[in-house]
Amino acid sequence: MKFPGLFIAAAMLLSPLAVQADNGDWRTWPMGERLKISGGVYEADLNTEMAVTEVGGLQEGTAIDFEDDLGLDDSESASFTALTWRVFKRHVLNFNYYSLERDARAVADDGLVFDDLEILPGDEVDTFFDVDVYELSYAYSILFDEKKNLSIGLGLAVHDFDLGIASVASPVLLSEEEDFTAPLPTFKLGFDYAITDKWLLGIHTGYLDIDFDSDGDEFDARIFTGDVGLRWKAFDHASIGLHYSVFDLEGDYEDDDIVAMIDLDYRGPRLSLDFLF
Repeated sequence: MKFPGLFIAAAMLLSPLAVQADNGDWRTWPMGERLKISGGVYEADLNTEMAVTEVGGLQEGTAIDFEDDLGLDDSESASFTALTWRVFKRHVLNFNYYSLERDARAVADDGLVFDDLEILPGDEVDTFFDVDVYELSYAYSILFDEKKNLSIGLGLAVHDFDLGIASVASPVLLSEEEDFTAPLPTFKLGFDYAITDKWLLGIHTGYLDIDFDSDGDEFDARIFTGDVGLRWKAFDHASIGLHYSVFDLEGDYEDDDIVAMIDLDYRGPRLSLDFLF
């Protein structure tokens, strides 16, 4: 959590410099807040599928549904932190952070192979799957007036995955863990509309189909993000937002040790409390 805190602190310190450089009357518009700091709860429906094959191994990894096959909860509540900084009239920086942590114990109905771990039908299995998400994005307002804001931009969402599966079949504990980081860029498109001075509608999407190779690590992925929200500016310096967010990732990853397939689908409502400056 150090990175989100440092980012917010830097934004609050630098914001007065940006104000001196740009003192337009747009600051009085419904969407004209210079800085918005948000926190809230994300109630996510989760679908996680992954296959991991050991390079040079004798067996191909099984496509494992972590909710159906290993008993992880298919919904989870997570807190989130967000910051939106309109540095100048048409230039916006945004930062988001949230973390999902799940674990479970279940009995395997079928045989499973995960990396070099083989699980037999009837084995008792312990599983954990944690992900920390840090997203930083930039948006440029093509159209920005008292009623509407149309923007395009670029985002980079860094997903830090930490997961493991352990077969607790007697007499030996067998386990396998994976820890990897995936930087996922997206092109952004957003539209905000002031229904009234107090009620604001926002629709934001991101998409990218990417294939890159870095130091022998290969990653091929398709990413889609979406968020639809309604915000009520209940007070001069505070608002309440209700959103529905979607994150969908389909990707293949390969390094010197493993070949992996991953399919993630996270979606659900978000409730936010925003402080406006």
